Amino acid sequence: MNFIKALFVICLSSWCYSQELFHVAPDKSYKTKQADLDLFGDPKNPAFKAGIPYRTSNHGAVTIYNWQFPNEMTSDGDLGFVQNPEAQIRHIARTENEVVYDAIYTFDRYSRRITPVKKTASYDKFITLFGCSYAYGNALNDDQTINYNIAVQNKEFYPYNYAIGATGINSTLALVQKTDFSSQIPEKIGLFVEVYIGAHVDRAAGSLPSLQWLQYTPFYAVTADDKVERRGSFRTGRPIYNFFMQLVARLFGSNILSGRIFPSLTADDYTYYCRLAEEVRDTLKNKSPKSEFVIYVHPLERLDPGLKSCFISRQIKFIEPVPLNPNEYKIKYDGHPSAKANERIAKDLIDFAEKEF
Repeated sequence: MNFIKALFVICLSSWCYSQELFHVAPDKSYKTKQADLDLFGDPKNPAFKAGIPYRTSNHGAVTIYNWQFPNEMTSDGDLGFVQNPEAQIRHIARTENEVVYDAIYTFDRYSRRITPVKKTASYDKFITLFGCSYAYGNALNDDQTINYNIAVQNKEFYPYNYAIGATGINSTLALVQKTDFSSQIPEKIGLFVEVYIGAHVDRAAGSLPSLQWLQYTPFYAVTADDKVERRGSFRTGRPIYNFFMQLVARLFGSNILSGRIFPSLTADDYTYYCRLAEEVRDTLKNKSPKSEFVIYVHPLERLDPGLKSCFISRQIKFIEPVPLNPNEYKIKYDGHPSAKANERIAKDLIDFAEKEF
């Protein structure tokens, strides 16, 4: 009997692990017309869901219906996933009766969020952004992002937005290791910025629930002599642990894990984040010796005291701005920063860059 039970558990585990946690139908499975997008984004249309491959999420008791077309993300062998290069994405989010946002995201050939501001000769330095959806501007149009606001608020530093949605500092490290910035950014001096939010710590650590969508993203180990080594992805670099975490997610469901971190974060996880941030800084310094790296703590977030101490001890520059009121600077029913927040963030970064250079 025990053998049969064990066999059943093994078979169930194998099936659970083999299933993709999120299934996205290929774009070709639905022939989109502009009229369909317009109907989905029409708050007066009671049949907006008809025949459209939307996704749902919940904000308290309110159901939010999301539809992106085409798919925003594409797979990447080194990073796990990135934004679709040279793509223009329309992203609509709505309730039954109200449109939360109807935004256009445009990415260049390097998967960077574009800056729709003409570059003039006066822009002789850069500000480059890394981070997640808080940095690249989820739910916002191209002319509402941090990089757009940097460009219109100054004429010296031109912005480049390399942020990848839903990722952590481990993805930033892999990105800076593989990217030849000298061929992608014509300005040779400037500021590299990692836009920090608290979720980046558990994403780097590979905890649930974020591991559900991050198992193919870069995994790094810090050796006994404090070296940082790339060991594939979370799936290939620590397969047994990843197997167990994906099984937990399958057995208990996203609803139970949503908003919770399992296992809980420890001081070691914050030290680990700090070490990866240091590696990002050192990698960028080798590639662009006259430039600087700084971690900008998003003003809708808080910096962990232990992480702050680690930044200081490892001489990692950081900006800790005056916090913003979430009720005033977050998008309704969404939680991402508003365009108004990005105006303030751009000013902070320009002020810091002007003092550094």
